[in-house]
Amino acid sequence: MTLLKAERDDALRERDLARARSEATSTLIEALVGSVRPYGFSRKRFLAAIRKAARTVPDHGPAALQHGILFEGSNRILGASRMPGRAATRG
Repeated sequence: MTLLKAERDDALRERDLARARSEATSTLIEALVGSVRPYGFSRKRFLAAIRKAARTVPDHGPAALQHGILFEGSNRILGASRMPGRAATRG
């Protein structure tokens, strides 16, 4: 019985972490799409959207994983946007 409870707790923890990763990725995509203007990418608008989202993320628990994903993802996007002539994706 104890083993089943431990397995269930692990599964719930993994589910919560996957949900947090998914929410952070969605936030990054929404911020990126909302920052594309007719004449290019608005870094200011993107950063404002990411900062606003980061303020709503809790500092503890599984959802706190979003902070790291938002930080790393925004650094990748902003780093790629600085390189003229290169696509904003890795590959």
